[in-house]
Amino acid sequence: MIVTDRQKRILQILLENEDGISLAEVEKRLETSRRTLYREFGLLRPELAKSDLTLTNKKGYLQLTGPDESIADLRGELKESPGQGEMKAEDRGNALAALLLLKDEPEKIIALADELGVSEATVQADLAAVAESLAKYQIELKRTKGLGVQVSGKESQRRRILNGILLSESNDYVFFSYLNKEDQAKSGNFFIDLLPKKDLLKCWQAVKDLLSVFNFETDYQLIELILLFAISLDRQRQGKSVESMAAKPDSLKYQGYVYQIFAKLDVPEVTLTQNEVIFLANQMQMHEDQRVPFDSDDQEVLVNLRVGQFIQDVSDQVQFDFSKNPAFSRRLQKHISALLQHSVKRLPNVRIETLSQLTMHFPQLYEAITAAWKLDFSEELNVAELQLLLLYFANEYGSRQPRRNLSALVICDNGLGTSAILAARLQKEVPEIKQVKTARASGLAQLKLEDYDIIFSTLDLPGFPREYHLVSPLLLGGELDRVKSEVASYVAKYPEKSTVQQPCRFKNPAAVLTQLVGESAFCQQLLQQMTLQPIGSQGMDMNAVLSAIVTAVPDEYVKDRLEVAQRLKKRLDLAPLGLPGSHLALLHTRTRAVSKCFFAIYDLAEPIAMTAMDQSKIMVKRQLLLLAPEDLPEVSANVLGMISSFLVMSDQTLQLFESGNCQEIAAAIAQQYLGQVTQRLNQARGQS
Repeated sequence: MIVTDRQKRILQILLENEDGISLAEVEKRLETSRRTLYREFGLLRPELAKSDLTLTNKKGYLQLTGPDESIADLRGELKESPGQGEMKAEDRGNALAALLLLKDEPEKIIALADELGVSEATVQADLAAVAESLAKYQIELKRTKGLGVQVSGKESQRRRILNGILLSESNDYVFFSYLNKEDQAKSGNFFIDLLPKKDLLKCWQAVKDLLSVFNFETDYQLIELILLFAISLDRQRQGKSVESMAAKPDSLKYQGYVYQIFAKLDVPEVTLTQNEVIFLANQMQMHEDQRVPFDSDDQEVLVNLRVGQFIQDVSDQVQFDFSKNPAFSRRLQKHISALLQHSVKRLPNVRIETLSQLTMHFPQLYEAITAAWKLDFSEELNVAELQLLLLYFANEYGSRQPRRNLSALVICDNGLGTSAILAARLQKEVPEIKQVKTARASGLAQLKLEDYDIIFSTLDLPGFPREYHLVSPLLLGGELDRVKSEVASYVAKYPEKSTVQQPCRFKNPAAVLTQLVGESAFCQQLLQQMTLQPIGSQGMDMNAVLSAIVTAVPDEYVKDRLEVAQRLKKRLDLAPLGLPGSHLALLHTRTRAVSKCFFAIYDLAEPIAMTAMDQSKIMVKRQLLLLAPEDLPEVSANVLGMISSFLVMSDQTLQLFESGNCQEIAAAIAQQYLGQVTQRLNQARGQS
């Protein structure tokens, strides 16, 4: 077993505490964060499973379980082998990407693991995130059985990404100190040492003569240009030149600079092609225009890994598996990546009614998200931004039906004989699995992976977006025991009754009933008056649309239409009201200009562009309007809050409000309200 120093210490602590040890105590002994421990546990589990060992958490105490012989073997192995030096997790994804971008032949997983000083399982786990990140830049990661892994794509794009990675991972002081040393010792920086020192020195000397031409405000910019030409030398020696591309306007000056630099480099073994000259000239021109060819702050590999851990931490705390749906993970990764890179406007720290109501409805989930964010990210978020994260999780929770029995997906090469054998064995030998679906790899695109609790495969599935268990069709040797252990662990981790949704607690059942009488009457009245009306919005801006909507409100509900329209506009200016992933917006205000509560739906003849709560741009086709007087009674506020939170509770609900008619929407709201009434009555009955 290949483990790092920290992983070795974790295993030693577990072996010394056979009856279990608290997570807090492990944190204290290792002087590390819980976030780091979660990551290490995730990397250790597949390695331990090879020896039929399991890392369990029983009532808050961590314990290493398995056959006595395996425990003894592990003790001996840890004594005999020193732990390897460890690269930080935030650098490892970039390191893997850089190694593959520099090579054209397949690289063995074991060779990559040795070079990074980690286990093969760690590399396998990281490659999925690396593949997803590179794919966004049109670089494909390919795995060939028996040969290894490699990347393919346009040479120009390959170099831009490589340049960006090396630049972001280089330290100015270390870089130039290394070049100034006369000995041939390495710099100690993994990324700087990937390129030959002689090439870096030659490029530095050649670029120096252009210092008077280029306005280098920082050493960082100088390093970028040195790396650009050093990478060019390395790739051309491998026979790789960039593809044909158009030269930028005014490119001739920069092409002249390229020829000057190569003349000073004096590398006769490299034949400078016109394509290469144009590519380098274009990059130099972009540099002088202060446009970085690759987003040097791009940390998508790292972000994806952290978001995966964040989802897992939330899942662990609320005992609901949010990692089952790859689409949910991708949406959350996109949102968090934009937050961390500051590429979207941040939400103001103000009360957003829809999000605040969700917080009241999912208090345990909100608490788990807040705690997990502090574990996995250093970026500070305000309350509104944390509530927006809750929106993603609550929507995913509401879109999934509660699990009654485990459902398994079995993936085989032909989907017939071997899959049928494996499916039959699973149903016979593992009582927790009640439903089994078999599929070929070619048919996976037609399946909803979130419908399955556990996935088994007889094939290696590189880049597969879900965790899966690689098994033989007959579950040979100790595989069946391992499968049983994994299933039992899953059931214990995600019990049938999730702790996500906890209704409010009431001490006095009689008071609950009194409150429900008022709420029910108000809810019935609100739904009876609810209307769906068309608005002729052709050629209108947002102010005109607001005015048209307010004009359509019956006189009995408003005292001052101009004041209502101004309040709605002010509310829109304060924070976005579009609902993410939809064509809906919820306009709402509470003002003295409203005489009594009003709820209506307006279909726009022409969609209007609006900003959603997650700062994305959406085309709104339907506006929902909630108006309330300033002195709103609590019973009325409870019902209005229920409606606003119900809107975003699931994809199905959003779709209903987007396209449903008045009767369908009213029925769904009534059903949701009655469901909450049932919960509250059950709660009150339990406390009476």
